[in-house]
Amino acid sequence: MPGSLDVLVLENGPGGARSAVEELEAAGHRVHRCHEAGQPAFPCRGVVEPSDCPLEGPIDVALVVRHHVHPQPSPLEDGVSCALRIGVPVVEEGPGILDPYEPWITTRVQGTSVAEACEQAVELGYQPLVDDILRRCSVLFSSAGIDRLAVGCHIELAWPRLIVHLEVPGPVTQGVREALAVRALDAVRATRRTYGTVNVRVHEQPTTDGGT
Repeated sequence: MPGSLDVLVLENGPGGARSAVEELEAAGHRVHRCHEAGQPAFPCRGVVEPSDCPLEGPIDVALVVRHHVHPQPSPLEDGVSCALRIGVPVVEEGPGILDPYEPWITTRVQGTSVAEACEQAVELGYQPLVDDILRRCSVLFSSAGIDRLAVGCHIELAWPRLIVHLEVPGPVTQGVREALAVRALDAVRATRRTYGTVNVRVHEQPTTDGGT
């Protein structure tokens, strides 16, 4: 379960995300916005000052709040495209009918709270990277006699650092550890998002042979 998240919140009309913001903050998450309250949709903060764009910082997930059916994005939702472009998972609160974002959203607020949906999206959003890391490492697992089913992988964002945790049944040699790290780094470089640094940590888990 993710800890405190940095959430980029967007809305299709002024004030539309007020209750979602309150819920996220009550759950201990940090809210970021593309537009200052009461300001026009253009220019966004990143146009005025590129370094002030929330997506230049530690955004874990984007939430777009859309009330009623809107087949076209509104100007205040411009940050959704930016989030999708760099690979940030997107959660939507609103009806799915005629939804322009449907093919790209990670999850929808449905039968759960806004905070829970954002927490789930972070885990789901990293799954393609986890799958690619394990795929790239599969030959190494086989050659080193590592049971692929006993390997775990999870991703931690500590902006601007991304940490890849690989849990393997130990012990493994230093050469295997380094080779696993290289393949994990290759998988991260193949994603759309860039990070200040990427660390790969190989954790040796005790084996339970159950024999002598």
